[in-house]
Amino acid sequence: MSAGIPTSDQLLLAEVTERLSKVEQNELDAVNRFLKKLEMLRLRRSIGQAIDQADAAGLMTQVEDSIREFRERQPYR
Repeated sequence: MSAGIPTSDQLLLAEVTERLSKVEQNELDAVNRFLKKLEMLRLRRSIGQAIDQADAAGLMTQVEDSIREFRERQPYR
């Protein structure tokens, strides 16, 4: 592929950017909320994957053991 030919991702980004530039002021809040939800879902997925990897590596047991030890030293009142 030639360096001068935009990829489909570049074309999509250009289209989305163009559409965002046409959003009216009263619609910006809704667009912002949607983008925040999208970011939250992405972060949730990333955290879930990290936890799965840590669990597979046996690291989650260490966390559980540390929490149990802490609770034993700090009795609830």
